[in-house]
Amino acid sequence: MASVSHTRACATTPPAPQPQTPPAKDQDDDDDDALVLTRDQLQRLHAFRDALHRCASASERDRLCLALRDQLIDHEGGHEILVACAERLTAKACAEYFQWRVDMAGRPPTPLAVTFREDHVAPWDRFFGLASIGYAARLRCLDALTEVAHRWGRHVVLHYDLVLGGPEYCHHVRIAARVIPTFDKAVVALNRCTKERAATQPPSHPARDISSHIDVEDLQRITQWWENGTYPRKHLRDEDLPPGYGFDDFHLMVPLEHAWPPIKSASSSPVSWPATSLITPVPSIRESVKTAAAAAAPQWSPYRLVPIPREHTTLAPPKTKASASQSTQSSENPAGETRGHHPPPAQPMAADPRCGRALHDRDADEAYRKQVLTELRQKVEDTIFPRSTHGEGTNRLIQELLEKAEPPNTSRDKGAIEMLFFSGDQAEALVDFESPHGAPIVTDGQQQFRWKTRERPIAQFLRRMGNLDRFISVQIPSRSALSESFEVRKLSEVKSRYLADESTDDPWNILDLQSPLPSAILPNFLSGENCQLLLQVRDTVLMEESAERVVASSRQWNEWRNVLEWVLMSQGGHNTAPHTDSHGFSTWITAQEGCIGFGWLSDPTDKERAAWIANPGSYTGGRWRYTVLKPGQTVFFVSGTIHFVFRIRAPQTLALGGHVLQWSGLERWMAIVLTQMRNPSITNEDMGVSAAKYVGVVSRLVVAKVNEDRANGLEIEDRILRFLDSVKAFETAYGQLNKKKRRSPAGSKKRAR
Repeated sequence: MASVSHTRACATTPPAPQPQTPPAKDQDDDDDDALVLTRDQLQRLHAFRDALHRCASASERDRLCLALRDQLIDHEGGHEILVACAERLTAKACAEYFQWRVDMAGRPPTPLAVTFREDHVAPWDRFFGLASIGYAARLRCLDALTEVAHRWGRHVVLHYDLVLGGPEYCHHVRIAARVIPTFDKAVVALNRCTKERAATQPPSHPARDISSHIDVEDLQRITQWWENGTYPRKHLRDEDLPPGYGFDDFHLMVPLEHAWPPIKSASSSPVSWPATSLITPVPSIRESVKTAAAAAAPQWSPYRLVPIPREHTTLAPPKTKASASQSTQSSENPAGETRGHHPPPAQPMAADPRCGRALHDRDADEAYRKQVLTELRQKVEDTIFPRSTHGEGTNRLIQELLEKAEPPNTSRDKGAIEMLFFSGDQAEALVDFESPHGAPIVTDGQQQFRWKTRERPIAQFLRRMGNLDRFISVQIPSRSALSESFEVRKLSEVKSRYLADESTDDPWNILDLQSPLPSAILPNFLSGENCQLLLQVRDTVLMEESAERVVASSRQWNEWRNVLEWVLMSQGGHNTAPHTDSHGFSTWITAQEGCIGFGWLSDPTDKERAAWIANPGSYTGGRWRYTVLKPGQTVFFVSGTIHFVFRIRAPQTLALGGHVLQWSGLERWMAIVLTQMRNPSITNEDMGVSAAKYVGVVSRLVVAKVNEDRANGLEIEDRILRFLDSVKAFETAYGQLNKKKRRSPAGSKKRAR
């Protein structure tokens, strides 16, 4: 399915046979199997693979595969996906099965309904029939659950073994996950459904499967609530629980048999199965998981950028019940910076390779756009003096743009591509050789830096700032349109306001915020040589003629660091009008907390660009497109991209960002810089004399490169020669412009981001 763009392609029938060798460990297969098998099944499948590796001979492997086959085909139905996974290993290891597959290719196929139901059918036929059914079911479940894992967290999929509901159930969960942004919000509404049902009906005994606690009808109800705006927002407390119910690890209301700590029901009886069986019934799995306290898992978090691997998805250690007042401040966070309605982030783990490619979720993005529009219309209606403040003018413009904005085209079959949803490898392959002028790139999971485990990224970030007596520029929408859009506030005031996390009609946007984080926030796909020109410019300025390590003043270093990387922190509902980033920079932004709406003017014609430059505060012509960045997603757009930012009112947002220059984009960069110098109102910074410094340093680097290539007998590209000619044109034009001295190298106060 197109919407699950990061799902690895897999067959709906068993793959062609290969020569027999012990099956090697495949990380992609392991990650996929983890989503579509129960914990116990996955563990036993791995044990089977490991046993094959320990076999001393081919005949020993054959005997092991035959025993597995007989065990699987003699078991009752409902385990076809497991058979498909086992078939993949058997086809690589068993000579007898390999020969059977070769022989089968030369005869008419046996109907699947016969191969897995009739006892008189040969064992390998039955095994293959079950595997064929399993491959089809595996593909459908994997397609849905990969998307659910991407949205609600992989650990949610694994904890509840959602695959037990079957392909149709997984599809219903996916629909709900597309609409409701986090599992924590889904839990609030699911608890309301369960409580209403419990008022008329006692909890069922014996206990149902865990997956049945997330009922299809409930998923449909909560999705409708969300779309209608009648969504419950308060978590149930212990005293709200009806008799016979408790909370599980995710605060989901469940019968006491499944609550944490587990409480055994007197009516439940254990089921006995052979210890060597590859298949274990669900009740046995649940008990084995609940008693495995040593394999404790971190808590779920809507802020975490990567999924938790399989081995970290068992239940957490017993939790002590806390009062409502205690829940907002834990002993691990004495400053009280984690509010009760913000679940603590989970332990960051190694990234799932399938999450490297971003999802384009048109439905969720459209719901976000509609919510912003609803809020903006209310703001505009309440405005007494239109456009009297910076915020009112911006909100009216953003409303007009969002009313006509459309999702970007991502299919070549429908015309020009307007946005690229890429894996990290795909993005790196593109940006390391060219500058994608026509379409921004969105990736997922490309940030090396990971937040710690127990609190919001915003709280962690503010604690890292230190020295709260310093001052910072804050953009405030209520400021008069006749004055600057920002005013100076103390960091201590900023911290108090953000940690209070209260809804406001006057949301702050923090400008020029220096990053206190380690230099590991650059997305991996931007680390290639083609994207390092700005870094070389910095080194040239700070090092001059020296090749030794940089020795510069802290002020010089911080100025350059603020160009290469920075932080965007905003309260919900703050919007930014269309602009281009100054100095012709290309830009990347990675969402950390909260969703961030990103809009842009898609591939404007010369006439459309000129019309926008002439009137950037009211132009709405052209093709405006939008997407919504989720935490962990990065957008990269090149020099001169006309873009805007929009946010819903409720959550605060935090993003990390930075600038790059590409060797492959020099011509365009020079043209954009010259346009920005002539039209200072279209950028987000005052460029002053700093633009000339950038042009001078870049041209020296290019000349040095040209001389080196000529010395090596290499032909100089025409675009490089055209760039050097454009430098002369820039110098002439710059001399004619009104010069104003501003701080170097990145200009003065930012007007928008």
